[in-house]
Amino acid sequence: MNLQLIFRTAIVIDLVFAFAFVFVDIYLIDTLPQLLQDYLLWEQNQKITSIDLSIMGTVLLLAIVHIVASISLILLQPWAKKPYIFTGGFLLLAIPFYGPTVEHAFTSTIGGISSTLFGVILTMLLLCNVLPSKEMAKK
Repeated sequence: MNLQLIFRTAIVIDLVFAFAFVFVDIYLIDTLPQLLQDYLLWEQNQKITSIDLSIMGTVLLLAIVHIVASISLILLQPWAKKPYIFTGGFLLLAIPFYGPTVEHAFTSTIGGISSTLFGVILTMLLLCNVLPSKEMAKK
């Protein structure tokens, strides 16, 4: 099997899992025990500060850049390598600073698989020749 095909497939599956994470999380909130649902409702009713807004804006911007970089990597665009690595790494390293989170086990599993796929993609970007080099583009 072609290395670029494996690379592209991993990115597509990662994008599917990332979107599935969001939709499954929203759908399965109602299946959580009432005590956890009460906590989520309490958390939702907390006052949003300017710091919270700036963090949400930054995360949203990074997520959009990450999605664009992912799609560009599917198209084998070499410029997308650095934005993908930076945004994915930053979003992954920021997870411990989100504070307490409540999610269904299925949602957590999807997130874990997505993180593993990011590791696979990152490894392929750094250690394999999956993107065309500048010399190949000139030919």
